[in-house]
Amino acid sequence: MGSVYDCTENQWGYHKDWSLSYIKTPFEVIDRIVHAVSMGGNMVVNFGPQADGDFRPEEKALATAIGKWMQCYGKAIYACDYAEFDKQDWGYYTRGKNGEVYMIVFNQPYSERLIVKTPKGISIEQASLLTTNENIVVVETTRNEYNVSVPQKNPGEPYVIQLKIRVAEGTKGVYKDALT
Repeated sequence: MGSVYDCTENQWGYHKDWSLSYIKTPFEVIDRIVHAVSMGGNMVVNFGPQADGDFRPEEKALATAIGKWMQCYGKAIYACDYAEFDKQDWGYYTRGKNGEVYMIVFNQPYSERLIVKTPKGISIEQASLLTTNENIVVVETTRNEYNVSVPQKNPGEPYVIQLKIRVAEGTKGVYKDALT
């Protein structure tokens, strides 16, 4: 499963007059990349070059912003897959190749608690902010449901919390097909 994504509105390649189009923000593009990965897919982001082969300053700025975010949080994207956790309004989950689960938070709730519903047989042992390793408070509220606190200081951009999970013995396969 994969997607090709052009940053301008419903266009492919070079488009001379951008004033007629809505140009997505870096966080909108990152949201689409993360959404694709969270469902077991991948994403190709396309920039259409000008006639001279160069890119517009706006495209360069967009690519730079996306690249900067990926340098900080790419561990939650590259080589990651569908995590099997129920989608929540605050963002997405991905699962790393070693079984670690990442929470990519786009919408920080006013309650400052992120609800996490785990599949049967999976429990959360620890949570930490990916960029600083700040320990994040995790409280089990009911069976297979947790409140994960937000970082003490809001990073001001979509951020990632890494979960250390435990899979109970006898739990058959952690993965299931992504629901699209």
